[in-house]
Amino acid sequence: MLLRLIHRWHRRFGIISASFVLLLVITGLILNHTDALRLDRKYVQNRLLLSLYNINPRQEPRGSKAHDLWVSQVGERLYINEREIRKNVTELIGAIEYADELIIAFDSELLVVNSDGAIIESLRGAQGVPAGMRAIGKTVNDDIVVRASHGDYIVDLDRTDWHEEEFIKADWSETGALPDDLKDGLLKQYRGKGLSMERVLLDLHSGRLFGQFGVYLIDASAILFFILALTGVWMWMSRIK
Repeated sequence: MLLRLIHRWHRRFGIISASFVLLLVITGLILNHTDALRLDRKYVQNRLLLSLYNINPRQEPRGSKAHDLWVSQVGERLYINEREIRKNVTELIGAIEYADELIIAFDSELLVVNSDGAIIESLRGAQGVPAGMRAIGKTVNDDIVVRASHGDYIVDLDRTDWHEEEFIKADWSETGALPDDLKDGLLKQYRGKGLSMERVLLDLHSGRLFGQFGVYLIDASAILFFILALTGVWMWMSRIK
């Protein structure tokens, strides 16, 4: 009687757990070939999944217009018009056109970028960049000037020279809201590169794709596997006897 009951529940548990086994096997096999399949470089475009992961910048996109180019920051990414040129940037302060280049200012860094969007040079504290930059602009003589926590500085990029002044009159660059069409395009691009296939498969494999409930579900399936193993061994031993 007991053997028959265990056999019945063993089959039921086996049917229930079969779907979890298939899920774990398929996702595990795919993840085992992440590099070959370039899963970390393929991005999810599905709106439902993007919304589920809340792939949105923490702050509203902002930008600065330098001549006819928009230099924009969306989340931690930097764009010139709709072209992404850098990841993991800090707060965008402003941007100016200088000769045939763009000078882009952050709170602790200056980027020199050519007309094609390639970064030529990055200047930080080691190159004399003052702490706490708050603005960048140009004087009437086309000198580059930055305003920092402790004063204003005229910048000579050729010699990497920073000359401090008490107050400099300049045309200061400002950041503000982006045009709607540019903003929509950048947000679409940002969301489209915010969620890799590798991350989705890892979360599906572990159950985290469905939140804490999914984790508990995978835990329950693991317990089912354990019960199946025990009951299978018990039935096999019973038949030997």
